[in-house]
Amino acid sequence: MKKIFTSVAVMASFNSFAQVATFENTYNSTSYSVETLEGEGQKYAIITGSRISVYNVDHSLYKEINTGLPGPFSRPFYTIYLSKNLFNADNKVEALVTVNNGTTTKSYIVDEDGKTLQTFEDASSCQVKNVNGKAMLLVVKQTKGTTDVYSLPGTYTGLKPEAREASQTSIYPNPVETVAKITYKLPEGQRQANLNIYNSAGVLVKQMIVTDQFNDVLIQRGDLPAGSYIYRVCDKVRSFVVN
Repeated sequence: MKKIFTSVAVMASFNSFAQVATFENTYNSTSYSVETLEGEGQKYAIITGSRISVYNVDHSLYKEINTGLPGPFSRPFYTIYLSKNLFNADNKVEALVTVNNGTTTKSYIVDEDGKTLQTFEDASSCQVKNVNGKAMLLVVKQTKGTTDVYSLPGTYTGLKPEAREASQTSIYPNPVETVAKITYKLPEGQRQANLNIYNSAGVLVKQMIVTDQFNDVLIQRGDLPAGSYIYRVCDKVRSFVVN
């Protein structure tokens, strides 16, 4: 009896120290990003249908943007950007989002009132980069195999120029005929990451775990049907074609 009591006491003591993560909140969505809003600090951006709910770091509601755009929002490429100064100078919050209706994708810039400021047709993903001190928008058009580059009028403090090359990746050969090698470099201190492959409709079709013990992984022609794809590892997105 004493032995059983001792075992229970040890287990209770272990459980009291086993929990290292402290629960804070639950959001009723799996589509999210963490954004830095100028003058406001970091925010949680939660997407539910056509609504973007922006929360403070203490999880109190900061703002809701009812875009009125046709869903569902395509989140695999992390293409939501929130900013007050990037797209114009009216001090309103604007968002850049990519919408996927299952067959085609479009990207939109919308403001906090739900007004569409600009539409990018056939845009499977968008990224904002600081290039030589200037904010640039890169719009990937997967079906055309092109990337359009736009200059933006404002600045985006959510991007850190010194971190642009924190991770690196490439794929060769492209198009893929039999086998292709994806090379990658994880950011310093990161031990592993997910390498996700999406088809042209934004659907996740393959996922692999890559580690800092290696710097490449092979993709076999038989793994994927012929078509256009995008893969993402860490903060890098690349497109490729399987013949």
